[in-house]
Amino acid sequence: MAIDGGGIKGLFSASVLSRIEQGTGKKCGDYFDMIAGTSTGGLIALGIASGKDASKLVDLYKKTESQFSQPLIIEL
Repeated sequence: MAIDGGGIKGLFSASVLSRIEQGTGKKCGDYFDMIAGTSTGGLIALGIASGKDASKLVDLYKKTESQFSQPLIIEL
């Protein structure tokens, strides 16, 4: 499974995965031999691959939503 990045858009990806888990009664990670993603999709992939429920990832995105709305500026 490949999960796209995009900051808070990860909430949509996590929500879709959560609905799949609710409908099947099984974790998404049980269906895939390889799970990967870019940026926020990589964080979702780590959660799914480590056995976390997708609903927990949805909760995490909702709790940290404000952090995605502010651009991060790093001075070098």
